[in-house]
Amino acid sequence: MNQNRSCFFSIESPKHRFLVLGERKICFSGYFFDCYGRKANQILIKWDDKQVIVNRLDREDVQRLYAQKGIAVEKAVGFESCIELSRGLKEVDVIAELSCGEKIKLKKFFFYIWSKKYCLDPLYDNQQQLVGYYNIEKPLEKEVVSTQHYLEVSGSVVDKDGYPPRLVQIKTSTRKYPCQQICRKGIQKDYPFIKDNRCGFAGYAFLEELPKQYSIEVEFLSGQVAELATFFASLKVQEDRREKELYKKWFSSYGQFVGREEELLRRRLKGFAYKPIFSVVMVVGLGDRLEGVLATVRSVVGQWYEQWELLLVLYGGRKLAVEELRGVGGEGKLKVIEVDSSEKVKAKEVGVREACGEYCLLLDSGEELVAHALYVFVEALQGDKGLDLLFGDEDQLSDGGQGYSPVFKPGFNYDLLRSVNYLGRPVVFRKQKAMEVGGFDEGVEGAEEWDLYLRMTAGRVDGHGVCHLPYVLCHRGGEAVAGGGVVKEEVEREVVWRDCTRRGVGVERIERLKGGWRIRYGIGETKPLVSIVMPSKCQLTYLRPCVESIMSKTSYDRYELLLVVNEKRLRNAEVRQYLEGLSGGEGKVRLVVYPDEPFNYAKINNAAVREARGEVLALLNDDLEVITGDWLEEMVGHAMRAEVGAVGAMLYYPDGTIQHAGVILAERGIPDHRLRNVRKEEAAEGGYLWYEQNLSAVTAACVVMRKACFMEVGGFDESYAIDLNDIDLCLRLRQRGYLIVWTPFAEFYHYESVSKMADIAEQYGLWSEENSKFIKKWLPVFPLDPYYNPNLSFKPPYYKLSFPPRVTLLPEDWETEK
Repeated sequence: MNQNRSCFFSIESPKHRFLVLGERKICFSGYFFDCYGRKANQILIKWDDKQVIVNRLDREDVQRLYAQKGIAVEKAVGFESCIELSRGLKEVDVIAELSCGEKIKLKKFFFYIWSKKYCLDPLYDNQQQLVGYYNIEKPLEKEVVSTQHYLEVSGSVVDKDGYPPRLVQIKTSTRKYPCQQICRKGIQKDYPFIKDNRCGFAGYAFLEELPKQYSIEVEFLSGQVAELATFFASLKVQEDRREKELYKKWFSSYGQFVGREEELLRRRLKGFAYKPIFSVVMVVGLGDRLEGVLATVRSVVGQWYEQWELLLVLYGGRKLAVEELRGVGGEGKLKVIEVDSSEKVKAKEVGVREACGEYCLLLDSGEELVAHALYVFVEALQGDKGLDLLFGDEDQLSDGGQGYSPVFKPGFNYDLLRSVNYLGRPVVFRKQKAMEVGGFDEGVEGAEEWDLYLRMTAGRVDGHGVCHLPYVLCHRGGEAVAGGGVVKEEVEREVVWRDCTRRGVGVERIERLKGGWRIRYGIGETKPLVSIVMPSKCQLTYLRPCVESIMSKTSYDRYELLLVVNEKRLRNAEVRQYLEGLSGGEGKVRLVVYPDEPFNYAKINNAAVREARGEVLALLNDDLEVITGDWLEEMVGHAMRAEVGAVGAMLYYPDGTIQHAGVILAERGIPDHRLRNVRKEEAAEGGYLWYEQNLSAVTAACVVMRKACFMEVGGFDESYAIDLNDIDLCLRLRQRGYLIVWTPFAEFYHYESVSKMADIAEQYGLWSEENSKFIKKWLPVFPLDPYYNPNLSFKPPYYKLSFPPRVTLLPEDWETEK
């Protein structure tokens, strides 16, 4: 039986936290109740991006046991459930959710599953005759509602003699989506009768708002056709009609230029001194419909900027007759190249090598550039001819030609790019630079563009030579999304691993996330000592659970905890007794007492840091509560990277909404917490909240950094006594070239600066003065936050459309310019 301050529980099965198993099925059982004897609202088992709600059981034996101790317990406090894990190492959490919404992590298990990697089921025809063997990896559900605009399908199939099929396709009543053939390494070891390991398949199908039936159909070499699976899928509409109409209005007002606006910009274009050639490379395969190809071609032909060429690279046996291109225009600028290969990456490589332009831009069928796209890129090059990589914003294009779901990206974000290819479309890159780093790597097909961008930006922590242009320059149609190619998980993992190797960073593990990756950076064999510095007003209601959660949940063992208190707090007998109990003997806790004088958060921390023995500092508020026990491993792994100055965490209010997910420099340069009071699941798309990333600043309520970095910039500026000292510290680190990293994988509850807010209220005049001083100092240095798109509003919680945007192609006096 386990007990913490709010619950009693026992996990009776599995018996051990670390298990190596040959079976994929694992069963859990136990009981849980809170300090009032009440059952949990629900018990969850979570792993990877999956979770199940366990079944409840009546446990009269638990009632009798605790009745002897004078505790009345509800009957249905028991639970049991079984889950099935895929092969490999898995972390599994058992979590109790209370009726108030609070979640308590009961136990973490580590299972290594070594069962057969590919579990094939028999496939029968309509007469129940065996025709083959198959498995479906994705989707797992019969009814799928996805926030993506496409449905991902994958699996393996062979006929009864072990031969791969001729074709696997996803079918609807109106469309067919051919799947790619992929290798299944190791499948012949599990199933020796299989003749060829190229028996895997993967593909995408475009989703619609209304549920539609999809089926996966296989055609074997014999010509026999069989159905592998049938399911219903639909697009979960995250934007309501009002939001779609808002974006329609926004784009009409600020995203396109017609009449006098177009005339003015075209006149400016004529005056540009530097006019490089852009080579637009478009690869076309058998799955690309002619309508999508022509739409993309027309968007290139219609560019204001005319110094371009378009290379149509045909691969996989695709043909394109001259008459099919008749009438689209661009005579003399269109080149058709046939490649004797079925691999898309080889076609891209050929296209780039054959390009005559100084800069290249890749497009897929169905993607359309806005008319002024190349103008925007060439305008940026007027100011800096040394740019190697330029990227813009994008949206989706409906079948009716209406733009929706805009993607307003942050500026160059070194860590975010290493988690996910957020650059998307459109991207312009210097051909010479791409060739210098090796061009496209055929070994990472499907993720070759991401791999190229990582190689081109390796070592460019400050984003030198990279430029984000915050304008919607590309519409991505449904065909471009659905037919964009399947990226195998092992391929993306290889891309991430190679990038880490090039950077020379130690990596403990690389984990798959929703659409991207998490890198757990290594700390080294000798863990650095971490000094946790915690100033406190000694409100034991908050301090006790804070300290207890650190001491009981933190898995990193090399730390000291410095409790920094005003000498007057020791006059309270209860407080003194508690603090002396913590700091007595040779334990991890030390007491740092400062004289009774006016509150100055910066000065208090600076003095405490001088007492710290650790190589790494962890500055924490005393009103936190640890959620993730490995928070220090996560944050120290980042902090030990040479290019990183400070690392911030994800903080939640007790109700589970976000309190801190990083800081943006908002209106007039005033810093604010982004996405405050929003649930992570609701906000994840706008702020890339699933991924580690760089931001302008993080709160010192929980920040980790090397002590050397802290001392290099002189610690906190003590003229910021109450607030903004942490943001000022981050901006000074950025001035020195350091990155500020925010990670969503170090999580805490934060009771919102209980003591600090009281100080601000008492000294409002000083707080207001500090704000004015901060703006005067930093607004000229950082007039725009590079990590927050200027098309997004400064109205909390942020990440909504700005009317008007804070950036435009037009000069301020354009209406009076002749």
